[in-house]
Amino acid sequence: MKGQMKKTNGITLIALVITIIVMLILAGVSISLIAGENGILKRATQAVDTHKQATVVEEAQMAFVDWQMDYITDGVAYEGRYAEIQSGAVVCAGGKMYAIDNTTSKIYEASLPANGELGEFAESTLNKTSQIYKATHPEEQAILKGDSATYEYVTGTWGTGYVIKDKSTNDEFVWIPVVSDSAYAKKSGSRNYHMSAQNVADHGRDVVALDVAGDDYGTNALVTSEATERAAVNAAGGFYVSRYEIGIDNATRDAKQTDANWGTVKSQKGLEPARDISQTKSLEIANAWKTNGVQSGLITGTQWDTMCKFIGWDKCDSDCTTWGNYINVKSKAYADGAMWHSGYQNAAAPAKNGLSNWYNTAVTKDNRDMLSAKDTTERVVFATGSFENENGGTTAQKNIYDVAGNVWEWTTETITRDATHRVVRGGSTHDNGWNGLATYRYGDNTASDTYWAVGFRAVLYVK
Repeated sequence: MKGQMKKTNGITLIALVITIIVMLILAGVSISLIAGENGILKRATQAVDTHKQATVVEEAQMAFVDWQMDYITDGVAYEGRYAEIQSGAVVCAGGKMYAIDNTTSKIYEASLPANGELGEFAESTLNKTSQIYKATHPEEQAILKGDSATYEYVTGTWGTGYVIKDKSTNDEFVWIPVVSDSAYAKKSGSRNYHMSAQNVADHGRDVVALDVAGDDYGTNALVTSEATERAAVNAAGGFYVSRYEIGIDNATRDAKQTDANWGTVKSQKGLEPARDISQTKSLEIANAWKTNGVQSGLITGTQWDTMCKFIGWDKCDSDCTTWGNYINVKSKAYADGAMWHSGYQNAAAPAKNGLSNWYNTAVTKDNRDMLSAKDTTERVVFATGSFENENGGTTAQKNIYDVAGNVWEWTTETITRDATHRVVRGGSTHDNGWNGLATYRYGDNTASDTYWAVGFRAVLYVK
């Protein structure tokens, strides 16, 4: 029996070893089939990537057809345009169309032949030094990378409004991508983004037709010509704009703001907009504001136009009351202690010490006729980023606040008949929504003028 038991144990052990060897072989074969060079997992991943590429390309082709229709009906060319699609974004630049998959960061490109037919898409050979790559990948900027990063990501994508924040001050900025040189050009008129006739009526000359390469932005300007500005922006693939109208901390004071009493300025929500400030002082403050990894400056006319193009100027091309704070826009009291300013006497809070004081009181704006013989409609300036209309809408467009309404904003631009005048943009609560569009240009103020409804917005140039 002992011999028989030994024999049985021996057979079992050998069988076990053989079984293990067979199982290992089968496991190796299975792993190879699943995860090998041509395994199931890799093929599945390739299938997913192929499907994503096909989806991005298909949606890009549909967007291109839409842009062709725009060109036929409105004469709007597709060069320099971009749009968000379900799978990413599409953009036309440099004679090509690019489809960008935001989930994989892959870029596909197709040529734009002279006959207008879109070429076949293929994976792009763009490198990280190309303008379009830098425009669509702001997350790779040095100011956001590593232990030395001075800014951090907040929200959004390059096409929906990529927001960053200064880590030391919490000031917020939104990336304005410039995918090609043709996407960065002065195009807007006084009251309409693409109507030069209004420029002639307002200023006696056509701003759209001007050769702006030699524009003088003033002796204190960071950039002294559009050519210099354009080169800096193109090199970085875009620029950042302050997410809010520039504001100040001491928003509840009664003292009028003047060039003599300016302290630290911020791009944050809920502050009193900088007002009663001259263009000269705005330029001085903006240029010296940020220097760590970037260089700040006062927004230029071309940058304002590019920002409007990024937002989508056609959204309020004839009337901005749907998303701007104007005299003829009814709004609700959005919070207890909401900060607001009235330039005129009104029942809610009679003016103190003149007409340019700041109050810390909730308010509901009327919707009375501004054309009446005795105008009693409140001209109310809200805290930065805080306006809310009666339907609950805010002034945020692609994460940028108060581009339409609230206060006019100084730029570096000079467009009138003499060099002493500077340009404000964007309309204000002093206007109606139909005559103070986001693209509004007004150039009859001197560089030293101040007004209760004029402030400014700054930009950042990435070094």
